[in-house]
Amino acid sequence: GLDTSIIANAWNYIDAGDNLYFCTADGVKKISMNLNEPNKIEYKIAISKVVADQKEIFEENGMYSIPKGTRRISIKPAILNYSTENPKVRIYLDHFDEMRMAARQSEVTEISYTNLPMGNYKMHIQILDSKNKDVLYERIFTFYKQGYFYEQLWFKCLVVVGSLLILFMLGYVMVNSYINNKVRIEREKTLRFLSYNDELTGAFNRHALDERTDQIACHSLVGVVFGDVMGLKQVNDTQGHDAGDCLIKKAYQIATEIFGKENVYRIGGDEFVMLLTNVSELEIKEKTEHLINRTKEERAEIALGYAWTDDYNGKYSELQKIADDKMYVYKKKRYADIGYARSHV
Repeated sequence: GLDTSIIANAWNYIDAGDNLYFCTADGVKKISMNLNEPNKIEYKIAISKVVADQKEIFEENGMYSIPKGTRRISIKPAILNYSTENPKVRIYLDHFDEMRMAARQSEVTEISYTNLPMGNYKMHIQILDSKNKDVLYERIFTFYKQGYFYEQLWFKCLVVVGSLLILFMLGYVMVNSYINNKVRIEREKTLRFLSYNDELTGAFNRHALDERTDQIACHSLVGVVFGDVMGLKQVNDTQGHDAGDCLIKKAYQIATEIFGKENVYRIGGDEFVMLLTNVSELEIKEKTEHLINRTKEERAEIALGYAWTDDYNGKYSELQKIADDKMYVYKKKRYADIGYARSHV
């Protein structure tokens, strides 16, 4: 374990502490003769060679500076103890080596690291006791791995901030697009609803009725019921239009319960049409009478007239006129029965 040569024919000396002094080419050396006390053994720890991608690196100002872009770093430790001992040695790099393994001094060889990130590192070389618990001697060496600009902390922070900003912008665009798309869809739904439905009651309107009549097969059994809410003008004049609107909505609700919501159309202020297909004349008559009686009971009376055919063939206008005429006759008679003035008809 000596790093020098012994001078021949020189006097040696052992002191009371079992330390041997002898002459060498570099001067007097001292070695402990008590091998059972490892704490008394002197150790010399150094790094004999550092190679970065086949280029040797030398220590400058107490630090080994590794060039940026280096892929492989080889470090060769040198450990001398001036005795016959072969102690356990632990070598690790702070913040990089997770496993801190120990080996005998004679087994310590070159240590290599690949793709070491930019930063400061401390290499610990420790001499351990026989139980691998206590550190008898330690020396720390400093390494600095240089880095490109994209490895700098400021650049990483800039990337993080930029990424967050991009994510925020993408999120904003996506949310804004989602909201706009949702608003557009809702607007289209509203426009479609208003184009086919009455705004006050939600009933299908004249436009929806026209489409329905065009779709009826030529030889279908078709029944048309034409209705007029009775007393609406008087309610509007005496109780206000809000009360008149309530009367219209009530009459519509009763009509849907008997004819089905899909078959009831509001085509004017107080006018409704009920259109049924694949229905017998008896069935259309019974439903009409049922609706008259229900609206009388619930004080939302509708004057009604119906028409029916077993050979439709596009005769809707004719059927509606027949139903309208019957409704007008019924309405006039009903007003006469209950004593309404002509101005209410």
